[in-house]
Amino acid sequence: MFDKEGKGAGIIFGYPNVSSYFEDHLPIFETSGKSIFTVDSSNFSQVEQYFKSIEVAEKEQPQIYRSVKDFFQIKSLPRNSDLVVLGYFAILEALITHDPKKDFDSLNHQISTKMSLLSKRFERQLDYGLHFGESDNEKIWKKLYGYRSALAHGTPADFGTKFKMLKDSANVLNFVKEAVKLTLLFAMKETELLADLKKC
Repeated sequence: MFDKEGKGAGIIFGYPNVSSYFEDHLPIFETSGKSIFTVDSSNFSQVEQYFKSIEVAEKEQPQIYRSVKDFFQIKSLPRNSDLVVLGYFAILEALITHDPKKDFDSLNHQISTKMSLLSKRFERQLDYGLHFGESDNEKIWKKLYGYRSALAHGTPADFGTKFKMLKDSANVLNFVKEAVKLTLLFAMKETELLADLKKC
């Protein structure tokens, strides 16, 4: 609304994930003076395939589609929020775990063993060595789930001792986000196989 002199106030609406993205990446753009992404025609073709997979999931795979929506909704949170990592782990749990029946069937055990197996089937490499300098995938996922549990219980994560392998929170976030992306892509293509894995 404006007065006769043209002064007033307005409201600009934007999706929270857009403002969250630029809040997190503005320092990068300001210091580099250029885009940090390179896009070519192959990227557009790939995006088209992903959207078609999501459309199919919406009609035929409601549980997976719900996880896809959760993934996009997490982008509305501040990128440095602990809730982001917790949200990503919640998606993984929804996709590949069942309620634990005994001690050896814990969520930590399920995540560590199943994600280690799934990593071999992803459409692109999930680079454990790059992020952690470690090749024992199960060991890494056990440590990642321990970090997730620490956040869930309000315990400060000590990257100097217990979680030294994980390096820092930014490294964990980047790795887990990529893992969730690849798991969702796998889930939309190999729905029956994922359903069988969830029961194990």
